[in-house]
Amino acid sequence: MAEGRATATLSSLLASGRSATKTAVAPLTRRTTPCGTTRPRGTSSRPRSAPTRPVLGHRHLSTTTMSSSASASSMSETHKTSTHFCDACGSETSVLVPEGDNRPRRVCQNCGKVHYVNPKVVVGCLVEHTCEETGARQVLLCRRAIDPCRGLWTLPAGFQECGESTSEGAARETREEANAEVSIAAPYAHLDIPAISQTYVIFRGTFKHASASRSGSSLHSPGQETLETRLFDLEKLPHEEIAFSSVRVVLGKYAEDVRRGRYSFHHGVIEKEAGVAASSPRFKLAQYTGLPTEHKL
Repeated sequence: MAEGRATATLSSLLASGRSATKTAVAPLTRRTTPCGTTRPRGTSSRPRSAPTRPVLGHRHLSTTTMSSSASASSMSETHKTSTHFCDACGSETSVLVPEGDNRPRRVCQNCGKVHYVNPKVVVGCLVEHTCEETGARQVLLCRRAIDPCRGLWTLPAGFQECGESTSEGAARETREEANAEVSIAAPYAHLDIPAISQTYVIFRGTFKHASASRSGSSLHSPGQETLETRLFDLEKLPHEEIAFSSVRVVLGKYAEDVRRGRYSFHHGVIEKEAGVAASSPRFKLAQYTGLPTEHKL
C-alpha cells in the first residue's frame, strides 16, 4: 500500500521542473556521428526542445488562475506525479487547460500531447480463517517491512498491475506479501481517498488449502515486503498499530458484519487533511453506504 505519500506544493514542483532543465555544458569538441557527419562533442543527436510558446487550442494558466481552477490537493498530486518532459518527443511540458477540458494538465510545448494523470488503484484481500482449536474467527495481517508505516500491520494489498483484474491483483498481492494462496470469495469494500488520488478495492478471501493444514501458521509466511504475518482473532486486533486508514475502516466494518452475522458491501470516501500520517486515526469516513448481501457468516 502507498497511502502515505507526501504532498508537494505547486510552487516547489514548478521550481524543480526548472532546475531539471539545467545541465552541465561539456567542452565542445568535434566527433564523427554514425552517419559520417560531425557534431560538437557534448551535444545530443536528439532535437532540442522547442522554445516555450503557446500551444494552439490550449489555455495557459498563471499560478493564481490554477489555484482557482482546481483544489490545491488535487493540483499538487497531479503535478507531482506527472512528467516535466513529453514521453513522445522529449520536449518540455507546461501546465495548461487543454481545449475542451476544464482541468490543468501537463501539455507538451512542442507536439501538443496532453499527459493525463489518473488515480491509482490499490487492491487487497481480507483473508478470513476459523481457528480449529478455539473456533475463533481470524483475519490475516502483515507487518510491513518497508515505508511508509514500517513495522505496522496491514491487510495484504498493493497497486493493481496492468493486464490483471482487481480480483487477480488482490490474490497476487496476498501471495507476494504473505506467501498465501487464497480463493477470492466476493468484493467487500470500495474506498476512495481523493486527497492522495487513490481508490481501494478489497475482496474477501479464504486460504485454498486450509482443510489440508492442521496449523494456520503453515498457510502463510512473510514475503519480501513483510516482517511478519499473523492470524489475529477479531477481539485481539492490534488497533493501535494499524498502518492505513483504509485498513482501519475495513477491519471495523468486518467486525460489525460478524456481530450482525451477515456480510455487507461497503463504500465510502476517506477524508483527511494534507500532511496527516497514513497511520493516523484522524480521518472521516464520508458518503458511506453499506449494502447488505445475501451471504451469511
